[in-house]
Amino acid sequence: MKINVKSEPVRLKDVAEAAGVSSCTASRALNGVMLNKVSEETRQRIIKIADSMGYRPNIMARGLAKKRTNLIGVLVPEIRTSFLPQTMEGIWSAAENANMAVLLYVTDWSAQKEEKYLRQLVEWQVDGIIWVPNSTDNINLFIEVEQYLPVIQLFMPVPELHSSKVILDNEKGGYLATQHLINLGHKKIAHFTAINGHFASSGKERLQGYLRALRKAKLPVDNNLIVDSGFTTKGGRKAFQQVAKYQPTAVFACSDMVAWGCIQEAKLNGKSVPDELAVVGFDNLDIANLVVPSLTTIEQPQRQFGELAVTKLLEALDNEIYEEVVLEPRLIKRQSS
Repeated sequence: MKINVKSEPVRLKDVAEAAGVSSCTASRALNGVMLNKVSEETRQRIIKIADSMGYRPNIMARGLAKKRTNLIGVLVPEIRTSFLPQTMEGIWSAAENANMAVLLYVTDWSAQKEEKYLRQLVEWQVDGIIWVPNSTDNINLFIEVEQYLPVIQLFMPVPELHSSKVILDNEKGGYLATQHLINLGHKKIAHFTAINGHFASSGKERLQGYLRALRKAKLPVDNNLIVDSGFTTKGGRKAFQQVAKYQPTAVFACSDMVAWGCIQEAKLNGKSVPDELAVVGFDNLDIANLVVPSLTTIEQPQRQFGELAVTKLLEALDNEIYEEVVLEPRLIKRQSS
């Protein structure tokens, strides 16, 4: 008796590669969306190639009912630290007001878990997904999903997706923090940045704000004072150790946790904050008002992120309205500067 072994299904990515186009272009051609961005000749060629390869829309299309389930899927990389708990409070509150339920999945920064949970959310037939990207490893899958339901991005925009985005003006935040220190008379300002690893795009934007403020004040950029700390307290301590010999009078840290690590290490080295070293953080976490001295920081409206994400998801469902919302950072002055 011969057993037929089912081969792997043809993926959208396979069709795109065979046609020599991006997955985004292949998806538009095969799903009949945004055809103003795909020529008719290219569209017909992609369709012919897809047919010859036996491509069929995967589970993303199957069973996606037109009726609402009143379920919102949320994919986040972590929930234990940082500002995400308050963002989730905003999501839950806004969802409850809209009589919707939330299915939360935490990926632990794993692309494999992210793919698994994304497929599960689609099987649950959620009305839409709120996503905090941790990488673009699954971007082709998200492109497919977006053809059938909105994928609202938080914090880090992914250009390939066209649903709404709710992000922060990180560059302006970096500028405000550095300008504050310059206005206090500081000329030798270190910056502890995060340009590698998780949320690196946010760190890079904050660095650009720091550099803009220095240029505007006609202050020199000293690369010895720019250290990649990541977003951790440990990174802040190590960064201070690295710049201490250059004797900065102020530090702009890319996060409150980094700022707190900097303050701890500065105290161990006999530096008084803010008398000998002014410190500014970023995020306005609860810790900023609890540490001694209390931390001057850049506030990002954490709860508002979640509330707006739900609002934009509902707008996409009801009226197919998609937009990028950029929230404004705010300087919170406290004792550390």
